[in-house]
Amino acid sequence: MPSQRIRRSVVLVLVTTGIWLAAMLALGRTAGAVASGDRYNLPLWIAGHLSRVWINPVARHLGGGFVPATDSQVLDFLGGSSAVAASERDLAFAEASDVDTEVAAKEMQRRIQTLNAQAWPVEDRLSGELASAIHVEALDTPLPAFTRIRVVWPPVAFAYDLPPYLLIQSPRDRIELEDTTLLRSDLSPSVASRLTGDVEASGASALVVRIGGLAAYPAVVEEDDSYSDALDLLAHEWTHQYLLFHPLGIRYFESRAMTTINETVANMVGRELAADLRERFPLTGTPERFRSSAPAPDPTINVDRVLHQLRLDVDALLIQGNIPTAEQRMADTRRFLTEHGYYLPPINQAYFAFYGAYADTAASTSPLGPRLASLRRLYPSLASFVRSVQDVRNAEDLTRLLISASG
Repeated sequence: MPSQRIRRSVVLVLVTTGIWLAAMLALGRTAGAVASGDRYNLPLWIAGHLSRVWINPVARHLGGGFVPATDSQVLDFLGGSSAVAASERDLAFAEASDVDTEVAAKEMQRRIQTLNAQAWPVEDRLSGELASAIHVEALDTPLPAFTRIRVVWPPVAFAYDLPPYLLIQSPRDRIELEDTTLLRSDLSPSVASRLTGDVEASGASALVVRIGGLAAYPAVVEEDDSYSDALDLLAHEWTHQYLLFHPLGIRYFESRAMTTINETVANMVGRELAADLRERFPLTGTPERFRSSAPAPDPTINVDRVLHQLRLDVDALLIQGNIPTAEQRMADTRRFLTEHGYYLPPINQAYFAFYGAYADTAASTSPLGPRLASLRRLYPSLASFVRSVQDVRNAEDLTRLLISASG
C-alpha cells in the first residue's frame, strides 16, 4: 500500500541520515575539522545535506520524497531569492555607510529562512538539468572497463543554503592571499568587525566577506534571483568538484597561480555550461522582483573599469613602498562607489588578494586570465579544452600547453 511505502521511505531516511551523520562527525573530530565558536562546521553541514541528496531518489521510488520543481515553483523560488538579494543590498548599504547593520542583518536572515523551505524541489530539477548539459558537452566520464558507459562524475550534488563567511588575510606591503578561514554563515556584523580588527592589529590587511558558494560535496550554493546566474554558479561549483579528481584541482592550494587557474577555469566552464542550460531548458515566465531601499546605482559608472584601474594604481604604490597612499586611494574609491550606489565591502589588500584570484575579473591583473582565454579559443569544444587544462600542474604547464596548442 502507498502508506506503507511512505513509512518505509521515512524509516530509510532516518536510519541512513543517522548512520551518515555519525560517520561524518567521527571523521570531523578525528581530523580536527569540526568547527567551534565562529568557525564554519563543514562536516556537520555535509552530513545533513548529502544524506538528503542520496536518499531522495530512493524515497521517491518507494512513493515518498519530492519531485523536481515546475516552472512556477522555480519562478517563486527566484522571486524569494530576489527578496533576499534586496536584503543583502540593504545590508551592504548599511555597512558601506557605517550605520547600524543589525536590523538589516536580521531581516535578511528572516527572508532566507522563508526561502529555504522552497529549495529542495528546485535543487532536484536544476541538478538533473545540469547533469544533462554535462552529458551533452561530453564532460561525462567513461566507467573503468566499461568505456561505452559514461556517467557524470562526480554526480551533480548541491544544496541551497547560506554560504559561510570567509576571513581573508593579506600582507599590507603587497597583495597576496596569505591565509583564509571559513566562518559561520550566521556571523553577526559585530563579530566580523572584531575578527578583522584582531588580524589588523597584528599588522596585516583583513576582510570578511560572504562567499557565493563552496565546492564541498554537496556544494554549498547561495540562492540567486537570476535564472542565468543560478545556472552559472551551479556549473562553476561542479567544475571545482570535477577538477578535484585531476592534477589541476588537486593542486588548488599549492600556489597563488594554481588557485587563480582553478578559479578562472571554473568561471569559464560555468559560463559555457550555463549558456547551454539556458538554451535547452528555458524558463517560462518572469519571477517577481523586489527592490532594495538603498539608492539605485549610477549606470554611468563602469565599476569594472574603476576597480581595474585602482588595482593597477595600488600595485604601483605598493611597489614604491607607499602603503599609506595606496590604502587611502582604496578607501577613497570605495567612498566614491558608495556615493554612486555601489556598495562594496572595504577595499584593501585582502580584497584584491581574494577577488584577484579570478583572473577574468576586473580585480585581477594576472596574465593567466588572457592565457586561458587564448587557450580556450584554440579548442573546438568545451570538453577538449577541459581535458587538456585538467592536467596542468603549474603555471609553466599552462604556458607549454598554450604553445603546443598554438602549434
